Amino acid sequence: MNPLSAIVPSFPAALALAAGLLALPAQAGIVPPNSLRLTGFSNGYAAMTTSLTGAEQVGVGRLAGVWTVNGVSNASFLTYCTDLFQDVYFNTTYLDYSLVGTDTAHGFSAHQADLLGKLYTRAGTIHNTNESVAFQLSVWEITNEDSPRLNVSLGRFKTGSGGTAAQLALANSWLVDIGQGTAANDYLATRLYSPSAQDFVVFNPRPTLRTGLRTAEPGSPALIAAALAAMAGMSTLASAGRAGRRPRQSR
Repeated sequence: MNPLSAIVPSFPAALALAAGLLALPAQAGIVPPNSLRLTGFSNGYAAMTTSLTGAEQVGVGRLAGVWTVNGVSNASFLTYCTDLFQDVYFNTTYLDYSLVGTDTAHGFSAHQADLLGKLYTRAGTIHNTNESVAFQLSVWEITNEDSPRLNVSLGRFKTGSGGTAAQLALANSWLVDIGQGTAANDYLATRLYSPSAQDFVVFNPRPTLRTGLRTAEPGSPALIAAALAAMAGMSTLASAGRAGRRPRQSR
């Protein structure tokens, strides 16, 4: 019997969704909750154990789902988990998610948000299972590691069994690259938080004069309003997340 049969649905049940980009600025306050439902993994997954989850295997990979935001129903999104200590169930609707600001309660630290933005910039578009798994491992490393040295095979967070050498090597190569002083960061990373289920991360391109948006301090009303307006107008959302210990199939 597949040891993951109770916690992840078959891949054909997952929606293959095109990636858009969206998130609130890093210093934004809490936004009213919106409904959210995960449908499965977008690019397949790896079954792995980690130092923080013990002997039980977890599904590692990008997640797909739909949510309702600002009255727009069934907006597609792609995301990654950032919290290994809570559960989330596929095909179950949650009503208590909010976007929370960096360095606020339940938000990323400024350092975590910076590294996540650099990771998203470095990795670019995710095309396959190896890249999907590597990105998820990198997110968990950034959000759970105490050591300044980022490596998914060492430290407080590290992989155990499962996965492939190629997936681990890709994650570690990205983590080395984003640790360089010259690493670019073109995205703001924000946590999508639930008090009862897994958290996730969303990304938004940093506004600049080149994009036609006036540059403002993160969390300013102008940026928050722009982000919310974009959320209501876009059909897809790319996100990466913190919440939840492991995705589970709805019971």
